[in-house]
Amino acid sequence: MKKTVLLFFLLGATIPILLSSCSSRVLVNNVMRSELHLTRNQLIGLPVENSGKITLYAAEPSASLYSSGAIPQEVTIPKGTPGVVVFAFANKLVVRFEYGEGKTLVFGANDEYTEYKLMAENWEEGHGSLSYGGAVYFAGPGSSDVSLVVDLKDVGVTRNKHHKVRGIEY
Repeated sequence: MKKTVLLFFLLGATIPILLSSCSSRVLVNNVMRSELHLTRNQLIGLPVENSGKITLYAAEPSASLYSSGAIPQEVTIPKGTPGVVVFAFANKLVVRFEYGEGKTLVFGANDEYTEYKLMAENWEEGHGSLSYGGAVYFAGPGSSDVSLVVDLKDVGVTRNKHHKVRGIEY
């Protein structure tokens, strides 16, 4: 019985590590963009997803558009939601997670090593104001830490898992 429990424990601890080491998914940053020689045009249409949950709250929930239901008072984009890059700038990517006029979010980095995170007009105490779908929203707590993830297979890159040196013949 103890051997069976130990076996399940070892398998349970080992399998997730093995699966994660085979992943070709990486956080988007400027180093990745330059190493893969991705131009702005190559980035447009690139499939991405968000690394965490994004919650947007209506800036003025009592306004007539919000209270009538024409514009939702809360928008939730769950972790791992597939999106697509619609515009690319030097340090920013504009991403669409759903169809609709103005329903895009901006992700960017302050330096080349930082991953692209959700951007807002300004951040105060973990809340950032931004425009989404023609309305003003506040990004909820934790949304400022959400990054973009890309699968290298979608970029046409595969990671070499092993390289064996064969030596030089004289």
